[in-house]
Amino acid sequence: MERLTQGTAVAIRALATLEELVHLANPTAVERDAAIQRFEYTSPRATIRACRDIGLLSDEQAVAALQMADDRNLTSHTYNEVLATNLWNRLAAHGDLLSAWLVGLRARAANPTAL
Repeated sequence: MERLTQGTAVAIRALATLEELVHLANPTAVERDAAIQRFEYTSPRATIRACRDIGLLSDEQAVAALQMADDRNLTSHTYNEVLATNLWNRLAAHGDLLSAWLVGLRARAANPTAL
């Protein structure tokens, strides 16, 4: 349980760094690329599936999270301007999903008998 609590705290800090940038109206290329770099702090696919299996993510959220993981894998290609722009346009939604996911994780960590 301690590992879940620590991991959740790290994830909350990582998400806060992403949220500093994802709501900029007209980001510069540097701001956009920095946001994409910060986005790389997301979870692996196995974690997404496990969270769906225990009810921490709905099926719809799991599908969105798997798309988010696919987007994370594309971040090494941000030199492609079209790809970088498309990814930027999805970052705010990804941030919202991560935030909701962390709320669920914190609730589970606070109530270990629910696991």
